[in-house]
Amino acid sequence: MQANNKRILYLVIGAAAMLMAGVLYTWSILKSPFISEFGWNEAQLSANFTITMWSYCLSGIVSGMIVRKYSSKPVIIVGALMSFAGFYGASCITGTNPTVLYLWYGLVAGAGIGFVYNSVVVTVSAWFPEKKGMCSGILMMGFGGSTLLLGNLANYLFQVDAIGWRLTYRIYAVAIGAVVLLAGLVLKMPEKTAAKKAVAEKENDCSSVQMLKKPTFWQFYLYFLTLCAVGSTVINLGKDMALSVGMTSSMAAFAVGLMSLFNGAGRVVSGLVYDKFGRRKTMVMGNVLEIFALVFITMANLGSSAAVIIVGFCLAGMSYGFSPTITASAIGAYFGEKHFSTNFSVTNTVLIPTSLVAGMAGSLYSKSGSYTMSLVMLFVLAAGSLVLSLSIKDRK
Repeated sequence: MQANNKRILYLVIGAAAMLMAGVLYTWSILKSPFISEFGWNEAQLSANFTITMWSYCLSGIVSGMIVRKYSSKPVIIVGALMSFAGFYGASCITGTNPTVLYLWYGLVAGAGIGFVYNSVVVTVSAWFPEKKGMCSGILMMGFGGSTLLLGNLANYLFQVDAIGWRLTYRIYAVAIGAVVLLAGLVLKMPEKTAAKKAVAEKENDCSSVQMLKKPTFWQFYLYFLTLCAVGSTVINLGKDMALSVGMTSSMAAFAVGLMSLFNGAGRVVSGLVYDKFGRRKTMVMGNVLEIFALVFITMANLGSSAAVIIVGFCLAGMSYGFSPTITASAIGAYFGEKHFSTNFSVTNTVLIPTSLVAGMAGSLYSKSGSYTMSLVMLFVLAAGSLVLSLSIKDRK
């Protein structure tokens, strides 16, 4: 197979694997059975989201080290098996204690998807050195678009008496495991010639330890944290926010799915913008979209408007979609390609504190019965993100 055809095939397979792995972000829909059957509250379910993000991020770092030293194949295969086990295990939950949910969904499935995410991005991106932004955008679109497909499908299957939530979780376990396993068996890194290796050795590459010592990295990290915190919170609370303005459960699931669609679109758009206009304009565009998203969501919250909150969700999804694409493109550009797999994983640990922000917003709502304080907190983070995007110096 010609190299160009092969890399396009790898991009398609990678996007399909990322679509399955993106089920992680359908939590605002997948959590609903645990509320109705076990009576678990928002704080308990937000804790599961936080645990999932921790497991996802830490396993990403481990997989980055393995991919750099060995190959992506065994990492993706292990990720497929863990994702299967996590969803199947969650389908067997009984009793009133959410600890078993934390174990299967949070730790096992979260770690499995962390293995998949990092390994697929690193492997497929290596085939597109001249179009990093576009490649990252398409892969991230698959990951972000999962809520629209898998989230809405799950919401429908939950309501079918012959299926229900337990069988839905098992169907997802098999589907995710099978697609990701196929990707693990097919995908491989491109072979580097001796000349390419020599060039790579001359580049100003930073190891993860060296990267952590650079002020520029911490500016990037805080930017990603503040940008992701808004999108992560809206994704986590999206269905509940939609219900609070008078939507039915089906309409709310559709609104969350629409947010996912724009999340995916934002990843492709940001990749194209990054390749054409560079880092700074792409980051500022993400900030502007984020601020307008919060304005519309606040207006909807005050006026109980379903139409307005849908606009806010679409903008929030698109702004959130900018973050992973910028991360994948900027980290390689600023800190080199030699240690990209581990540097990318280290940067993705930003999802740990952002999940804490999402949990905090959920707790504020549980205590007050209103999203007002949560939205105030998100506006502060959005303003800080904009300042950071303007303060980072361009790479020399």
